[in-house]
Amino acid sequence: MLSSPPPNLHHEGSQSPTNPQLHSPGKSPEWPNSFDDTLHSYRLASALEIPISPKLLNFSTPPSSPQRSPPTSPHGGEGLLLTSFDPPDFLRKQGRKRAVPPDPFRILDAPELHDDYYAQPLSWSVDGTIAVALGVDVYLWKETDRSVSSLSSDLVQDVTSVTFNSTGDILAIAREDGSVLLQSPTERIPRIHIAPISQDAVGALSWRPSPNSNNSAEKKPVINEILVIGCFDGQVVLVDIIWYLEEFHAKVSRRGGWNDVHTDQICGIAWSNDGLSFATGANDNRVCLFEIPIGTLGMHNHWEKKREWFHQAAVKALAFKSGKGGILAAGSPFLPPT
Repeated sequence: MLSSPPPNLHHEGSQSPTNPQLHSPGKSPEWPNSFDDTLHSYRLASALEIPISPKLLNFSTPPSSPQRSPPTSPHGGEGLLLTSFDPPDFLRKQGRKRAVPPDPFRILDAPELHDDYYAQPLSWSVDGTIAVALGVDVYLWKETDRSVSSLSSDLVQDVTSVTFNSTGDILAIAREDGSVLLQSPTERIPRIHIAPISQDAVGALSWRPSPNSNNSAEKKPVINEILVIGCFDGQVVLVDIIWYLEEFHAKVSRRGGWNDVHTDQICGIAWSNDGLSFATGANDNRVCLFEIPIGTLGMHNHWEKKREWFHQAAVKALAFKSGKGGILAAGSPFLPPT
């Protein structure tokens, strides 16, 4: 259960910044603890040599500490003069009153939830439906009516990962035997059963982003999707899926596959927003970037591994820059030298 962290009642050694432009006139070197958050912002800006606009530092709320006569600014009349402080207004937009509750608004009982760093047993659809993998079963919880339903299954293999596509029409279900099921959340049985890709389990799944995911009015009767599958043995497989929305019919074809880019479990997969590249991270400490070569964009895209980076630990956290562009951020646990 989520809980509110205890308040930070005391900090040792809070001192004003050394940058004269960020120094607070009228304050002693030891600032009150209530201004520690503001002090941290000043120190951070000073360390990064980022100028702070006077509009952000000139507040109207009187300070809670005793008033003192402000000394002369070190830069004369044109220097930055801070007359008062109000850390809450400094840290949030003016007039923003939304309260964030510290506790969860609903707790779902989830026995047999797969506790595995390399799996993803939860997925939230764009329409507010949550898919949860519990043992060999997959349950759906709908936000609209708070109802719970299960996808009927005679499976004997545990489900390792689940993920909705960007429109919420298809749910991919990965299992420990290396197979993947593709099913509509409104249908009783899967439409597609992808045979075991490897002799090990499937952990990471990621759908290519769709430009029409937020505009249901433009949905076509047939949608084309691309799914990247990451296996525990390091294999990366890309499949192309044709999905019919008005009838129980679908097709799947293999678009690409790599068994020589990773040597251990795939931890994470991320797509760029334009859908022209994706990255994979694995337990072998590698990050690989795949792209469509220029001039080959079309229905039958040919994907190639373009770049590779090495970290000091397994890489699960991957994210591309929002909007257009190919800037990728990758993170892994820090391992101190031994």
